[in-house]
Amino acid sequence: MKNLIIIVVLIFAFSSCKKEDKTPAKTKTELLTAHYWKLTALTVDPPLSTITNWYAQMSPCAKDDIQKYNTNNTVIYDEGPTKCDPADPQTTTASWNFNSTETIITEDGENENVLNLTENELKLSYEIVDNGITYVFTATFAKN
Repeated sequence: MKNLIIIVVLIFAFSSCKKEDKTPAKTKTELLTAHYWKLTALTVDPPLSTITNWYAQMSPCAKDDIQKYNTNNTVIYDEGPTKCDPADPQTTTASWNFNSTETIITEDGENENVLNLTENELKLSYEIVDNGITYVFTATFAKN
């Protein structure tokens, strides 16, 4: 009987062991370049012209724009299904790169702090100084 109890305990112990996920975590570069991103929120602090929610002020033709970061350090900006100006090209290209710790993205010479980067969300902040006031813009993008 004692042997039977030991066998049952061993079977239970081995059957309850969970296999470890051996998939390595994706780097921020892999997360960033995995798909297109679409802006879903844009705020500014302090308010600029009494407005904090800049996304709400944007026209629908700007809200449908998407962007794609590529592994060759180019980013493609796409006007989406509706263009604000029909004469504008459908896509434009710029350069991008991460700093060594992947916490700052530089796009065409402009730095943006990476606040969050997951499979589904990209959140960036950047500063603009105007008349001695520093405005912090926060842009949130969703996987598209």
